[in-house]
Amino acid sequence: FSSNDYVGHDVGPDDPAVRDMADRTDVLLGKLLALIDKRLGLQNVVVVFTADHGVAPLVEVNLERRMPGGRLIDEPKDAIEAALNKKYGQQAKWVIGTAEYGYYLDWSAIESRKLSRAEVSETAAEALRALPHVFRAYTRDELTRGAIQHDFVGERVANGFFEARFPDVTYVPDPYWMTATKKTGTNHGTPFGYDTHVPVIFMGPGIKPGVYNEEVRPNDIAPTLATLLSVETPSGSIGRCLSEILK
Repeated sequence: FSSNDYVGHDVGPDDPAVRDMADRTDVLLGKLLALIDKRLGLQNVVVVFTADHGVAPLVEVNLERRMPGGRLIDEPKDAIEAALNKKYGQQAKWVIGTAEYGYYLDWSAIESRKLSRAEVSETAAEALRALPHVFRAYTRDELTRGAIQHDFVGERVANGFFEARFPDVTYVPDPYWMTATKKTGTNHGTPFGYDTHVPVIFMGPGIKPGVYNEEVRPNDIAPTLATLLSVETPSGSIGRCLSEILK
């Protein structure tokens, strides 16, 4: 149900349009469940609801609440280019691609100058760390070696690390801050609670009704369903069976 995402990005989670979208989604889900009940009987079906991410409040709304937040003034890409040109004394297009908060460096430009990728990446990361409202910056080399802070921020950045595709350098903005390119609307993608908190709802036979306050992650869905079905837990599963919700 991706329309929720598109509307939320444009107007923020507190806008009446998002509430309206949620109400309409609820009606649509009701129709889907009614059809499933007619075809199969809901007594034979387990339903799980979740989401892929949370979202930050609209910056302007947060400021009205006297909460932190804002839109970065400086473009991080420009800061990286300037820092590398200053250190290595040559004008070059060092950044050849971006992805959210990450930057891909031109390896051919680095190698032709007989420079170290790790050193160039660290220079780029230092440039990012010097910008206002940048919480942390990481290099591909640091993440490959596991040389990061082992707190919830470092853990979540590391969980998103896939060496074959990961940027050479990436950063995490301060809580509730947006990239300079995000002029309107809101965004997500940070490791903070407002971006990572999602619902996990189980409904159906074998589920014990209630609200459970223990920590739950979407990773726990697969092993819980496997237990309900009495089948082997998937080999790639890293979650736990939510035995507290099972009858």
